Amino acid sequence: MESIDSNMGTPIDNNRRAAIDDRHCHTKKPYIPKHLRREANKVELDGFHKRVKMVPKDMCFEDAYHKYRLGNFFRESKETDKDIELLFNNVSRKPKRTLKKEQDPGKFLIPSSIHSHHLPNALCDTGSIVSIMAIDTAELLGLKMEPSKDSFTFVDSSRVNSAGMIKNVKYSDSSSEPAIPESASVDIRIAASVDFQSSESIGNKPSESDDSNSSESIDTKHSASVETL
Repeated sequence: MESIDSNMGTPIDNNRRAAIDDRHCHTKKPYIPKHLRREANKVELDGFHKRVKMVPKDMCFEDAYHKYRLGNFFRESKETDKDIELLFNNVSRKPKRTLKKEQDPGKFLIPSSIHSHHLPNALCDTGSIVSIMAIDTAELLGLKMEPSKDSFTFVDSSRVNSAGMIKNVKYSDSSSEPAIPESASVDIRIAASVDFQSSESIGNKPSESDDSNSSESIDTKHSASVETL
């Protein structure tokens, strides 16, 4: 009787033994023949593509297959090693998309002449047919402004409201850029709280966007030093 009681153990020991047995018992997935398996789904292919991008360019497929375990993504699919190698070559040889860098003209404030007045740094060129001018300059030239609800957001998250809009202003470009005609017509938006510096040395390079729904958005391609009041 003593030997039987000693083998039975306490309830705590029995529960611990059962937990250990459950931990080591794993249900195996049923084996599916290769010709009956499905094709690789999108999740498996996306994971395979991300893994292949981690492989060095000079590593061959055989080394990458074992080192990075590329076959793990196709355990339940019918892709063979030859198919995996073909997918590997397609991903590794695919060129990366690179954006062409545009040349920075290095100029933001443009000299111009409006109503026979030479203005060295009055217009703030935005790279489109719309330019920006300080309200003091517009009042000095006697330009008639139309109401505008536009606003300008700069790269430092500062925002200024537009005091008005002047359409079809005849001006002459005094710069030496051949791409800009000597005489043209532009739309000018008046900035109420922006002071364009008159100095030629330009340090900062902010960009601005037009938040108006009715007007054309401004695509900034130049650089300038802009101060908000």
